Amino acid sequence: MSLLFVVPFLLIVFQTLTGFVETESYFYYPLIVVIYSSMSQLLLDRTKERTVYVISQIYFGAMTLFIDDLLVWFSPPELNQIIYFYKKDIYIIKEVYIVEFFFLHFAITYLKDLNRTYEHKLLKVNKRLKEKNNLLDMQNEELITINNDLKKTQQQLVHSEKMASLGVLTAGIAHEINNPLNFISGGSFIISDFLNEIKNGQDLNEESLGYAEKGSEMIAKGIDQAASVVSSLMTFSYSGKPKKKSEDLNKIIESTLLFLKQRIPNNLRFEKQLLLDRSVNLYSEKVHQIVLNLVENALFEIKNNDMPEEEKFLSIETGINVEGQAIVKIANSGRKIDPDIATKLFDPFFTTKEPETGNKYVDRGKCGP
Repeated sequence: MSLLFVVPFLLIVFQTLTGFVETESYFYYPLIVVIYSSMSQLLLDRTKERTVYVISQIYFGAMTLFIDDLLVWFSPPELNQIIYFYKKDIYIIKEVYIVEFFFLHFAITYLKDLNRTYEHKLLKVNKRLKEKNNLLDMQNEELITINNDLKKTQQQLVHSEKMASLGVLTAGIAHEINNPLNFISGGSFIISDFLNEIKNGQDLNEESLGYAEKGSEMIAKGIDQAASVVSSLMTFSYSGKPKKKSEDLNKIIESTLLFLKQRIPNNLRFEKQLLLDRSVNLYSEKVHQIVLNLVENALFEIKNNDMPEEEKFLSIETGINVEGQAIVKIANSGRKIDPDIATKLFDPFFTTKEPETGNKYVDRGKCGP
């Protein structure tokens, strides 16, 4: 209230009433009143403080209208010559300042209304953005929940794949260990028969000694074969986090094929060219899983293909490419991959098999070069 009513009065009206009028006052005082009247627009909200706003407009309008009369009335005698010429045009001067007064206030009012309109629009936009943000937050929480569910599902599928691979290994181990057990069992029977002959006091001859020696050889052969199976199993068995290290890739492939040997048909043309002549830095257990699944899938496709038996084949090749990198090639006589499917080969959980035939999932992203 002091800024609006007291200060303008002290700076202009009070000084004029006390005779403080100079030549410049006839120009500056009315202009200052018009400019200062804009303070009511800046300090007041006419929609909330309507009464004070109207009073301030009347106050400044009256000052603009009558300040010239006060200047003429209270000016000192030495300014009589200026007053004479000023009185001749005083009404025109009043009209100019009144026009300036109304123009300034209409312009500020228009700009404030325009600003208020855009503020309301901005508030609406902000409200919609806030609602969309809340919706995005809810969707984000749903995506986090879905992602956590997918992680759990992935862990379950990886576990299922490990169990499926374990089933293949178990069947292979059972088959491979059966042969050395037969040798050991047969050799043990021969040695037991030889010992019974000794207990019964029978004379030892070259024939019986040769028979016992054959039994010993059978036991040794069975032990060697069993040790080979265990050694092959150890090449890809591990505990804890997988580690990349230098390994013989050919040996890993041979060990993997050992446990798939009983699944490969005897009449299938099986070509194997392991030409890689150096060790490779890799995750051996992951490479084993890849080779195991690829060969399993190849055998599945060969088995379910209607082409003649003599045209079916499976080939495995290792070597070095032109860039000096170790490579493994596994090919078979199955159908070619559909171009529409080729882009999905490395998608997690993707398979073309029926649900009952199993899903071969391989975590290729963690495999060595």
